Amino acid sequence: MLNQSLENIQPVVTAVSAKAAFFHNHTVLVEQTAMRLADALKLNEEDHEKLRLAARLHDIGMVTMPDAVLNKQSTLTAEDWALIRQHSATSAGFLERVSALRHLAPIVRHHHERYDGAGYPDGLKSEAIPYLARVLAVADTYASMTGDWVGHKTVSPGQVKSKLAAAAGTQLDPQIVSAFVKYLDQDQATPG
Repeated sequence: MLNQSLENIQPVVTAVSAKAAFFHNHTVLVEQTAMRLADALKLNEEDHEKLRLAARLHDIGMVTMPDAVLNKQSTLTAEDWALIRQHSATSAGFLERVSALRHLAPIVRHHHERYDGAGYPDGLKSEAIPYLARVLAVADTYASMTGDWVGHKTVSPGQVKSKLAAAAGTQLDPQIVSAFVKYLDQDQATPG
């Protein structure tokens, strides 16, 4: 579908959402958060658009996951986690096959790498992780903490900032976290 037209992005995202209901809301929240981060980091227009598309497509590899794993109510097993950890590489593999989206593959592939090198799929560390993948990682983490999904309790705004700060330098890029927390503080201080 994506080889035919980039207008087919939304049907692809919808197909992922059909696998597990929480994906739709998660994808929307990741994209919204990524755009807030793009503003906070003052990304140029090209990087802003790359990040927006990568955020929208970051979990498309989940279409290959068994429904039983995606919708599991109990604790995931080691085997379940092994399957889930394949999704970023699978997502990138899909994007690499579409010439107009190929440039997004490294961002999507590496959004679960950790700043300390303990992430997946390649165990990249700090600056070796593509910058926009590090930005997407912060957006994905924020969306996972604040989103509503089965078996997860939503984290309060104050807890989110402290959890992000705790992950800075280990899971997440500390400079990106710092810029985002400042942005959140300013956003909360601005009367709505």
